[in-house]
Amino acid sequence: MQSLPHDPSPRPRVSCLMVTRGQVDMLSFALACYVAQDYPHRELLIVTDGVTAELTGLVARHAEHNVRLVEAPQGLTLGDLRNFAAARASGDILCQWDDDDLYDPARLSASVRVLLQSKFAAVFLDQWIMWWPARRRFALSRSRLWEGTMCIWRGQHGLYPALRRGEDSVFVRQLTERTQVAQMKAPQLYCYVITGRNSWDMEHFDQLFAEAERSFEGPAYDAMMQRLSARLPIRQYDGVLHQLSAAVTRPSG
Repeated sequence: MQSLPHDPSPRPRVSCLMVTRGQVDMLSFALACYVAQDYPHRELLIVTDGVTAELTGLVARHAEHNVRLVEAPQGLTLGDLRNFAAARASGDILCQWDDDDLYDPARLSASVRVLLQSKFAAVFLDQWIMWWPARRRFALSRSRLWEGTMCIWRGQHGLYPALRRGEDSVFVRQLTERTQVAQMKAPQLYCYVITGRNSWDMEHFDQLFAEAERSFEGPAYDAMMQRLSARLPIRQYDGVLHQLSAAVTRPSG
C-alpha cells in the first residue's frame, strides 16, 4: 500500500455526504474520521429522517468542523436521500461518506489531488480494506471500481435512481457510460465494515471475501488491526460493535 504525501496548498471545498438512519453509536466513528481529515476545506452533511436529541447534540459538539444536520422527509428511498443530500451541499466536490465505515485522514486530500491533476469527472478506489469484526477477518478486496468510494465534481453529479438498495451501482454505471473516471490504488484510505446492520445480507459479504485478493485471519488479523489502529479509531469501534452484538444476543428476563 503506497504512502500519500501531504499537500497543504489551497483547494476546492469538499462536501462529505452522510445518509444515515441516525444510529449514533456507529456514525460517531465515521464522524471522527471526518474530523481527523488533513484536508481543511470541507463540510459534512448528515442527512436523516430520524433526527434525535442524541444526534443533534453530537452534531452541535462538532459544529466548529463544519458539520451540519439536515432532516429529510419521511419515506424517501436511499437514492432519494442521496439526491436530497447532494442538493443541499455547498462544495465544489461531493464525496460519499457512509455512516458505518472508517476513513483514513488522507482520504479527501488524496482524492482531491487526483481530481485537480487530471480531467476526470470523479475518482474511485479500485480496492479497499474489508473488515468483518464478528468473524475477526480482514481482506484486501479484488480490484474493481468501488462505488462507495466516490468523490466527484459537483457539475458531473447526476441523479440517483429512487431505489432502496443498489442505487449507487446504477448511478456509477450511468456515470461511466457518459464520461471518464479515475481509479486510485490506495486501499488503506477506506475500511469497509460489515457491522451486521448493513443493507446487504451475509451471503453478499461471504461472496466479497471469497473474491478478495488477500485475507487476514488469526495472527495476520491482529497485525492488520495494529496497523490500522495507528490511523483509524478501529479498536474503539470494535469495542462498541461487540457491545451492540452482546446486547442483541443477551437473553431477557
